[in-house]
Amino acid sequence: MGCALLKQVRALALMSALSCGGSASAAWTYSFDFLGMSPELHRFQADLSSNITSALGLWTRHLARGAALEIEVVLTDSTPRAGGHSVASGFVRSEGPHQVFEQGVAYEIRTGIDPNGNAPDLRILLNEAYLLEELWFDPEPARRSTPVLASRTDAVSVFAHEVGHALAFNGWWNEPLARWHRDFGSPWDLATFDDGSLRYFSGAKAMSLYGGPVAVTAGNNWHIGNSAGPGSDLLDDLMNGLSFKRGTRYDVSALDLAMLADMGIALETVPEPSTVWLLAAGLAGGLGLRRFRSSRAR
Repeated sequence: MGCALLKQVRALALMSALSCGGSASAAWTYSFDFLGMSPELHRFQADLSSNITSALGLWTRHLARGAALEIEVVLTDSTPRAGGHSVASGFVRSEGPHQVFEQGVAYEIRTGIDPNGNAPDLRILLNEAYLLEELWFDPEPARRSTPVLASRTDAVSVFAHEVGHALAFNGWWNEPLARWHRDFGSPWDLATFDDGSLRYFSGAKAMSLYGGPVAVTAGNNWHIGNSAGPGSDLLDDLMNGLSFKRGTRYDVSALDLAMLADMGIALETVPEPSTVWLLAAGLAGGLGLRRFRSSRAR
């Protein structure tokens, strides 16, 4: 659905927050636009804004720098559930024959420069039926203490997953041999390899925590974990590419943060190798612009 066909409704509130674990200078501000929202769905604007703000906080509390983000929430039939990505990208470096472009949100955090000015930085896509029939909105998302409805999926967790894609879990090399056909890639693209049957993330910090390469979800790049075999221990990770359990909250893991650091995003602290094992025990793309595709809907 083209933006020209979408009715734009601007949010009345400007959401702002401080990075909870960061320095006083790590300020974050968020503004929201809502597209394609019918009048009867306007009642969801406050819940969407507060739950997305909480989802952002799950990541930003770990980051060393802040940014002012324009967030666009689009109600569309083009996704069966939800999706998310940065709207723009920013040039990072040249690496061999490749130019490396990172997600626009990551670029703005790293440089303080908004790669697309006043245009939206982060886009979240939502299917109307998924919004109405599946998502559970936390009435106190900053606290995250209200029991999640057992028959619904936690909206903060879903939005946090999509924010992960807007930060770094995204790219262009979606086919095993794509790296040989393109002169550009994302930090994720250049940190992954194929062994002939599966793709793996091989960032040094992630491998140190995990004990080896991290299995990417088969058939669902830019995610981790598989139902069986390599990555079967990652099904409860926020960035898993299979499913979320209803009635369950998800949070950013030490492994997610290590992967973020491998992709060039500065953290307040880098997780120690023991952290991911404790977590596992508890569980049983000067300035160039390229457009990233949206993550596959959950």
